[in-house]
Amino acid sequence: MVYPYFPVLTHQPRFFHSALVTPVYGEKAVVDYSFEYYAPATANMIMLGSLFIYAIVLLNCRNLAKLVKPVVQNMTHMIVGLFGMILSVWSMMASFIMMDFKFDLALCGIPTFDFRFSKFRIRALTHREGRELICPCIHIYLLTILFQLCTIMLYTSSIALCICYLPFCSALTTLYIRLPAENMSFSGVVKFHVVFFSLLHLGVAVAVVYLTVIVSGSRGPSYRGLDTFFQKTWLICLLLIGSSFIFCCDAWSCIVTGSYMLCEHREEKYEMRTKNPIDGIIYNVAVRRFFKKSKQTCPDGFQFDDYLIVEDKWLMYDATDVKICFWT
Repeated sequence: MVYPYFPVLTHQPRFFHSALVTPVYGEKAVVDYSFEYYAPATANMIMLGSLFIYAIVLLNCRNLAKLVKPVVQNMTHMIVGLFGMILSVWSMMASFIMMDFKFDLALCGIPTFDFRFSKFRIRALTHREGRELICPCIHIYLLTILFQLCTIMLYTSSIALCICYLPFCSALTTLYIRLPAENMSFSGVVKFHVVFFSLLHLGVAVAVVYLTVIVSGSRGPSYRGLDTFFQKTWLICLLLIGSSFIFCCDAWSCIVTGSYMLCEHREEKYEMRTKNPIDGIIYNVAVRRFFKKSKQTCPDGFQFDDYLIVEDKWLMYDATDVKICFWT
C-alpha cells in the first residue's frame, strides 16, 4: 500500500506522526510528576487511568472517524481539524513548560518563604511568623491546583490532537481532497505565508531555547525543574513548534484555495498514471465564496462546493475495500 501520488497536503502523514510522539512523552511526564507529588497508590491509579483512556481512544479511532467525517472528504472538516490540531499542539507545549518549571511562582514575582518548623514554638505566633507559615501553604496549594490543571490540559490536548486529525485525514473515505499544485504551500515558488509562518515559529523556537539557557543559568542550583526543562522539554517543544508550522501552512492553503479536486484512492503509485481517470481525479470543485466576489460563473467541468452532485457509488462505504482504509 502506498500513499497517493500527490499527497493531500505537504505534511501528510509525516509531521502528524511526529507530533503523535508527544502523547507518549506526556504520559511519561505525568507519571514522573505523579510519583513526585502523590502517594504511590494514587500515582499508580493516575498512571493506569491515563493508559486506559489512551487505549480507548486508539482502539476506537475507526468508529470515531465514522462519526466525525463524511464518506466524501469535506474542506470544512479539514479546516476545522487543522485549527483543532494547532490549538492542541500549543496547549500541549504550554503544559510541558508549566510542568517542568514546576510552577515556580517566584518567576511571576510572587515571593516564596522558607518553611522551617524549628523556629516555631508552642506559643502565640507573631504577625510575621504567621505570614511565613501561611504563605508557603498557599504556595503549595496553588502548585497542586496548577499541576492538576496542567495534567488535565495535557491529557485533553493529546486526545484532541488525535480526534482533530480524524476529519483532516483521508482515511475511511471514498473520495479525498487534493489541492492544486499552485495552492500547496511547499510546491513551486516560495510563498509569502510560508515565510511569515516560518519566521514566526522560528522566533518562538529561539525564544524557548534562549530564555531557557538564560533562566537556567541565572537561577540557583536548587531549581532542578529548570535544568530538567532545558535537558528534555525544549526538544519536545521544538517538535511541537515544527508541527504547528506545518499545520498553519496547510490551514492557510485550505482557506485561500479557490478550487480543489476530489480523487479516488489508488493502491499503487503507478496506477495514478496508468489507470483512468489519470491521477484519480473524479470531480473538480470550485469554492463558491471566491466566485461571489468576482460574480463569475462556475468554470466548465467544475461544480460549486455548496451544490456538489456526487454519484451514489461514491456515497456507499465498503469496509472490505482495502484502498480506502489506509491513513494518509
